[in-house]
Amino acid sequence: MANIYDVAKAANVSISTVSYVFNGKRPISEEVKAHVLETASALGYAGGRKKGSKPQANQLIGLFGSSIENLGYNIYTHQTLMGIFNVLKNTDYHVLFIPDGSNASSIWEQDTALCLQLAGAVVIEPKETENYYSYFEEKKIPFVVIGRPEAHNLSTNYVDVDNVSLGYRSMKYFLDRKISEVLFLNGPKGLTVSEDRKKGVLLALEEYGLPAEKSMIVHTDFSLDRAYDAVREIYSGSCAFPAVIACSDLQVIGALNAIRDCGYDCPRDVSLFCTSETYMSANATPRITGMDTKPVQIGEQTANLLLKLIRKELINPSHISLPSELHERDSVRS
Repeated sequence: MANIYDVAKAANVSISTVSYVFNGKRPISEEVKAHVLETASALGYAGGRKKGSKPQANQLIGLFGSSIENLGYNIYTHQTLMGIFNVLKNTDYHVLFIPDGSNASSIWEQDTALCLQLAGAVVIEPKETENYYSYFEEKKIPFVVIGRPEAHNLSTNYVDVDNVSLGYRSMKYFLDRKISEVLFLNGPKGLTVSEDRKKGVLLALEEYGLPAEKSMIVHTDFSLDRAYDAVREIYSGSCAFPAVIACSDLQVIGALNAIRDCGYDCPRDVSLFCTSETYMSANATPRITGMDTKPVQIGEQTANLLLKLIRKELINPSHISLPSELHERDSVRS
């Protein structure tokens, strides 16, 4: 069945132009309108679903792997989803969100018609052990993973940043400044992003001839409260690391609040660094030094890759790794 992309390509116009022809939200010249309608008719495209009707199963893209709680507070995930929706908003596809922990496994067991007819799927926050991949491959559902799958092979399509490099660069940032005792506030155990960043941190310590015990690696979820509790417990005791690296914006804000409540100042006493910054950490007081891993671009690349797989414009698997940028601000003592 032809979709809006097919019509836009055949008519040599933008996707937005096709959309406006059918929804009437903006004026389109009669000549262009007639050309688009003629092309659409030849391809059997009727302008998507009627207002008030339910999307067909083969117009659905499944979004798997994130919890409802994570969607509630994780700005990084919000920005990633923004990128996905930026691409899908002018297509006929609609997103079906199946949160992690919502008996998703029972969906595979029931083999529901809905999942059988998904046009494609996106998996975010891949875990070391995942059951989605075999199901999608068995049912021939195109899918893209955001992040590196643990047991990935050449047949798995994914979009990611180099998280080993992020961990390495963040630790090296302090090692180059003669600071080797660092508290690394990592993400939850079991996530590939957590394992990759930990690997990078240990790689930097090894390169400098330092034992892993020189620094402390603590796993928490990506929330502010859990990060606060972990850092507060450490800094209330005998350990007062001169630097903290956090894996998310909320973690770094939680760490900032905790060290202040323990009587320390940032950056005078403790320097802070965020490996996945957002506007929240960039505009904190002090403004946090960190890495921009471009979550909106990750979402856009993911959606575009999935659409190519659905339309069979891409056959060979694709592994996309986006660059990250260091933004130095006010949270590291000079």
